[in-house]
Amino acid sequence: MNTPTAIRTQVAEATVTVVGPRPVTAWTQRYFGPWWPTADIDADDPGDSEPLTELTPAFSQVR
Repeated sequence: MNTPTAIRTQVAEATVTVVGPRPVTAWTQRYFGPWWPTADIDADDPGDSEPLTELTPAFSQVR
């Protein structure tokens, strides 16, 4: 069974939250990370997509 994970991506004033199995959220980091910062967030409580204050570019998180 895949445990859900969540990623938030921020583009200017907008944020997008992706919740799904790790392969899906890892793909999100790899694809969007070079252009927009992403951050791992709590999949059980992803919030309402408010802007994050501490985002790290995805390329530094995905190996």
